[in-house]
Amino acid sequence: MTYKPQFAILIPLALISARRWRAFAATAVSAIVFAAASLAVFGASTWRAFIGSIPFTQKIVLEHGAVNFSMLQTIFGAIKMWGGSVNVAYSLQAVVAIYAAAAVIWIWQSGRPFALKGAALAIGSLMVSPYVLQYDLVLLALPIAWLAMEGYEKGFLPYEKAVLSVAWIPPRISVPVSQSARIPIAPIVMIALMAAIIRRASYRESGADRQQPGHFSA
Repeated sequence: MTYKPQFAILIPLALISARRWRAFAATAVSAIVFAAASLAVFGASTWRAFIGSIPFTQKIVLEHGAVNFSMLQTIFGAIKMWGGSVNVAYSLQAVVAIYAAAAVIWIWQSGRPFALKGAALAIGSLMVSPYVLQYDLVLLALPIAWLAMEGYEKGFLPYEKAVLSVAWIPPRISVPVSQSARIPIAPIVMIALMAAIIRRASYRESGADRQQPGHFSA
C-alpha cells in the first residue's frame, strides 16, 4: 500500500503487535526496493514533487476544501462539511484513529483467526486517515468478505448480517438534512463495521463460538 502511504500506517503496528518479524522485515524491504526502483526509473524530481505536494494537499485540498468536503469519506470530512473547525475535525478524526488502532493491536496480538485480523486491519487502514475518497472504499470489500466468511463458518451473531448489508450501500450516498448539510454514510458504516469485528473477536475469545452455527441469530 505504499502507493498511498496514509493507508499503510497500521500495517507495521499490526505486524509488531503480532510479533511477525519476518513479515515486518519483508514489508520494509519491499517498500524500500520499490521506492528505489522508482527513484532509478523516474529520478529524484518525482520524489521531490511528491514530498513538496504534502503541505499543499494538507492545507488546500484537505483543510480548505479544494476537494469538496462531501467527497471525503471520513469523520474529518463530515465535520468540515457541517461547518466545524479544522481543530474539531482533526480532534474527532484522532479519536476514530485511536479507536481503530487499539482494535487492530488488540486483535492482532491474539491467536484469533486471520480473517478477523485481516478484516480489522483493512477497515482500520481506512479509518486512521482523514483523506479518504469514495474510490478508496474498494478496500471495504475485504472486511465485508472476511466477516461474512466467519459468519457462514461459525454462524452469524445478531444484527451482523444487517451491518454487512448496510456496508454494501454505496458509501458516496448521503442523506440530506438541509440544503447545506448532509449526513455521510461511509464514516458511520466503517465505525459500525469495526464494532462488528470487535464483537466477533470478543465472541471468539469467550469460546462461545464452539456452539453450533444454528444456535446464532440470523
